[in-house]
Amino acid sequence: MRAFFLLAASLLSFSCISQAAGGQNLLQAIAFFESEAGVKFSYDPEVLGLIDRKFDTKNTDLPSFIETVENSLPLTIDQVNEQHYTISLAQAEFHLIVTDSTTREAIFPEMGGVLLLNGQPVQSVQSNDEWTFSYKPSVRDSVEVYVPGYVRQRITFRQLLNSTHLTLPLSLITLHLKKVVIEDYLTSGINMDPAGQSISIHTADLPLLPGETDGDLFASLAALPGITTPDNRPGNLFIRGSSTDQSLILFDNIPIYHRGHYFGTISPYNPKVVEEVKVYRNGYHPRMGGRVGGAVEIQSDHQPALHPKTGLGTNSLYAMGYTKVPLAGKKVGISLGARRSYPYSFSSPKLRAISQMVFAASALTDSAGKVQENIDVLFEDYHARITFQPNRKNELYFTSIFTRSKTEFTTNVPEENQVKNVGFNFQWKYAITRKAKSSLSVTVSDYDYSYLIGMAIQNATPGVSGGYSLNGIKDYSIQEEVDIKLPNANSLQTGVDYQLQQTYFKYSLTNPRDTIPVILGDQAEAQSFSPFANFEWNSLRKLYAQIGVRATYYDLTNNLQVTPRLFVNYYPHQALTLKGSLGWYRQYLSQVKNLEFSSGGFDNELWLLARANNNIISGTQAMVGGVVSVNSWIFDLEGYYKTADNVTYHSDKRFYNNRGIYLTADHAMYGVDFFIKKKVNESVAIWTGYSWNQSKVALDSALDITYDSKYSQPNVFYLGGLVERGRWKLSAGWRLNSGLTSRSLDMIQAENLFLEETSRRQSGGRPGGNSGLTNPFDALPYRYPAVHMLDISASYTIPPTEERRLSATFGVSLINAYNQVNMTDIVTRKGNPVPRLKERDAIQFAPNLMVMIEW
Repeated sequence: MRAFFLLAASLLSFSCISQAAGGQNLLQAIAFFESEAGVKFSYDPEVLGLIDRKFDTKNTDLPSFIETVENSLPLTIDQVNEQHYTISLAQAEFHLIVTDSTTREAIFPEMGGVLLLNGQPVQSVQSNDEWTFSYKPSVRDSVEVYVPGYVRQRITFRQLLNSTHLTLPLSLITLHLKKVVIEDYLTSGINMDPAGQSISIHTADLPLLPGETDGDLFASLAALPGITTPDNRPGNLFIRGSSTDQSLILFDNIPIYHRGHYFGTISPYNPKVVEEVKVYRNGYHPRMGGRVGGAVEIQSDHQPALHPKTGLGTNSLYAMGYTKVPLAGKKVGISLGARRSYPYSFSSPKLRAISQMVFAASALTDSAGKVQENIDVLFEDYHARITFQPNRKNELYFTSIFTRSKTEFTTNVPEENQVKNVGFNFQWKYAITRKAKSSLSVTVSDYDYSYLIGMAIQNATPGVSGGYSLNGIKDYSIQEEVDIKLPNANSLQTGVDYQLQQTYFKYSLTNPRDTIPVILGDQAEAQSFSPFANFEWNSLRKLYAQIGVRATYYDLTNNLQVTPRLFVNYYPHQALTLKGSLGWYRQYLSQVKNLEFSSGGFDNELWLLARANNNIISGTQAMVGGVVSVNSWIFDLEGYYKTADNVTYHSDKRFYNNRGIYLTADHAMYGVDFFIKKKVNESVAIWTGYSWNQSKVALDSALDITYDSKYSQPNVFYLGGLVERGRWKLSAGWRLNSGLTSRSLDMIQAENLFLEETSRRQSGGRPGGNSGLTNPFDALPYRYPAVHMLDISASYTIPPTEERRLSATFGVSLINAYNQVNMTDIVTRKGNPVPRLKERDAIQFAPNLMVMIEW
């Protein structure tokens, strides 16, 4: 008891001494005067709770307290009546001194510094070493200071609340080379991390991109150097030559197999619930595996919102909405998002342009190339995320996502094409110590593709024959990672990744060369166990390196693979970064190439697990390059070489049948990406990029013979620009790409099948077996014509105010503004005895309108 009283007395004495020395914070002072003076104050406790300034209440009366608050803080206190007062944010004159964080000396405004409010210059008076500006703080604003040669620094809302006289230290870029981020790499909101060799897109800061007003994530990625969409569908991303299934797409750690709505033309993610997207073009961290191409990490809201926020939007393709709500004292956050297409009968110009592109050369177009009318299209996606941060040591997240695309139509019989992807993720981040953190992730992903025809469709007309193509993936994973900070700014990440994958397919269709249905099916299950480690070496001032390794045991083939990875950055000068990477990768789940798993001309391909060691795709990636960031210029040059061996192909052209077999081929991709960006001023930026690349395919049965990949585009050129003036934004981009290869492997196989069939007809005396048949493939050029188009976007924003929380954005975009007809490729369709070759074109003129209301 004596010890207890001594402790209580000590704490009481300490409290009294602290109050006498430092006074009370603002909320405590308000409560004191409410009690002492018998008055009431109305205010926002969440805002005033951010103020750290202490007030002496013992030697101050109420009028003096009010005067002190108004003179020292950006607040105004109004007396409503004798007993009631209101406290609110007020316009105040701020005095800012910017210093060098090392020398502590003032950085003069004349050095080219600028004060930015939401990315726009703020009018200020600059005298000697001080900025003076008038401003009313708002939690929704972003206030930053930028001085060339220094890391851009944000002035937080809390700093602005606590004092009208601010001192802000800036760090020289040369002092933090390992962590420097090249901001505004393409435009504001798109940044490059040379050390991590990734490009990040912050959707909240992302401005208008050419041809895109809706924030489509895949369209944003396609604007980056080294990433192409050869068939002009944003969802069919080729990261430096790697096909779509060879690049890993993660949404909050959930693997996504859905290429995009409406056959890959619209990304299946609501941009309003996405916080950041990271793109890896040169390999990726050992915590990720299972792909030999690039990787895209999509991260939704990471922390609970400060205030509730809701938005509703519409464009000519779909309607959307989202809401973000903080709960439990902002320890819990809920984020919801939804998008759904309009009925297909509401056919906007952009929807018609997309339909003409995706259905070209399919069974839904007539001999004149016109798309039939009896089509019904539906696509939708839904997202929910709960964040819970009970204390500084624990962070809990739960995410769910559902995407679905469905197309119904009738040729001779009713047909239905549907893709669904459902996913769930639970993540727990725990701070073990100040230098060690743990992250546990549990994930489920379920992908289903179905193509149904005739009687296979529920409630179909009786007596009509039917068939189906079904393909599914169930993906379960558990990953535990520990991140440890080591001496000399080094760090180590180590962990283990367990994955259970199940695939199935069922196929029952009659193809043109069979008189009886082809009935096939299979299912497989595989477990993989992958320990990994990554060491970040940051001890030398001008050198940074990541040395990592991932080992994977794949039980279906009893295979163990060890894949090391290395990333290096050297900084000979503050404006120059030299970079390089080398890594080995393995892929156990992939798509069968050269196979139309459905029918009618759609590009759905079959997902299968590797059943033998020679079906496991092995890949390497190597890159060397450099980036110069000086003043308002950015120069980025990278050369790369990649391989992907044991890629599975089907021996027959397009159609599944009993005679076809699986073949494997080796891919080699190499090229150079060059990018230049110039920020003319705070309102204008222009950029240009050029890529030269080659993509080769060698069949294992073809000895040393190689073929150009169908999706190889040797020359890709891009020119873009952005202008921001007040509430207006305007962007434009022109691109010129080499045409695709016509004499690619799939077309060569189609020609071989035609020649084999012709030979059989001749030897068997069958009709059409005469030698006078013209080979339609002889007329094909080696490469299709070049593709070029101009995309334009414009938007106008009405920002919120203190009196009106409502904001609105109106946008218009024009894809292929001058309506250039660009032939993408030529495909073969059924013909007896000669197959028909039908052209497919890129999207033609496609206007779009967008309205977004947020509050």
